[in-house]
Amino acid sequence: MRLWDEWKVVQAVSNSSRNNEQQQNLAHWQPPSQGKYKCNVDAGFHNDAGKTS
Repeated sequence: MRLWDEWKVVQAVSNSSRNNEQQQNLAHWQPPSQGKYKCNVDAGFHNDAGKTS
């Protein structure tokens, strides 16, 4: 039974990961409206270190 339980956990994570990838592919960049500017921001959060980079 333990092997079956481990398999189910792996499948759930794998399926969740696939769903996230599919949702991410739906977003496409669009240029801003005329007269507007678009500013992209990228950040990383490091909870263990209590820092943002």
